[in-house]
Amino acid sequence: MISPTDIVVTNYTDYHAWIQHSDIDTGQGYIQFHTRWGTPPLQYELYQRNGLWYYNPPTFFIQDYSFPPSSSMPTINRLTEPAQFELFH
Repeated sequence: MISPTDIVVTNYTDYHAWIQHSDIDTGQGYIQFHTRWGTPPLQYELYQRNGLWYYNPPTFFIQDYSFPPSSSMPTINRLTEPAQFELFH
């Protein structure tokens, strides 16, 4: 599950807007993050499960742990099991 507002606000110097397209018939969609400098938006494909929209990173996705963190891409983290429990309740 993602929080687009949190991604944009946390990376305020890089992003100013987000757009989500969600087709409830197909359960497919995408989210785009728009940069402040006019480059093409960063897009993530989404899928729907139980009324919530998720991003499933490819199996070859590698988290960048460089320091300082790259400001060009938002961080995508998986939801932990305790967080899933809290969200469910």
